[in-house]
Amino acid sequence: MPAHGVPMPLNCLIHVASSASVSYLGQRPWRAVAAMVLLLFSITACTTDRQGADESVVAGTTQTTLRPPNEVQPTPTFVPLVAEQPAGRRSTLGGGTTGATVELDDGAWSGGYRRANGGTYGGRTATWIYGTATEWSTMQATFLVEAQPFGSAELSVEGMDSEGADKTPIVIAVNGHEIYSGPNLLPDDDLPFDSGTWDTYTWTFNAQVLQPGTNTITIANGAVGAFSRPPFFMLDYAELAYEAQ
Repeated sequence: MPAHGVPMPLNCLIHVASSASVSYLGQRPWRAVAAMVLLLFSITACTTDRQGADESVVAGTTQTTLRPPNEVQPTPTFVPLVAEQPAGRRSTLGGGTTGATVELDDGAWSGGYRRANGGTYGGRTATWIYGTATEWSTMQATFLVEAQPFGSAELSVEGMDSEGADKTPIVIAVNGHEIYSGPNLLPDDDLPFDSGTWDTYTWTFNAQVLQPGTNTITIANGAVGAFSRPPFFMLDYAELAYEAQ
């Protein structure tokens, strides 16, 4: 049996047998030697041919076994990049608007009368304006605006009018533009003195009279009167609201 444990083919066995017969039938020694050489050569040739065939089969098997399978490549997924929008403050780009509110407490107003040492009236601190015969007939407050307002603005005032049936005539102006002239629309001062009759009234006006930078609101008493006597106007605080680009 040749190498690799593979049986010798039939044609090789016949060839070897015939060669051996010739060697044994011969009458001379040199013929026997030649027959032996021929026998060895035949065995080697047959073994080599079979081994080559086996290696071809093994190589073919190895090539088939090691061939990688046909793998399907995954299709890449496209994920679009989306810019994160910032959270919190609303953007004013693209025609958007930003609302603004300005708080003007009674201490922000100058020109009127205020009780010393933070004295209160009706449970609150306040600023008064009396008749034109006094030095306290007009109050004003200044504030800053960042961007040009548009549309309508609102001025809300928490305050009171003087006691009595007659309403105090007042004039309200923003940057010199009069937005109201007429009787004080806040409730009359009356009992009880410890709580007052505080209330709020809102005036609406064209926001175009406001401007970027410093702005001034003025409230004036249009009546003739004396200090600490009606007719007067009393303010606890004011609030200005508007929209801007």
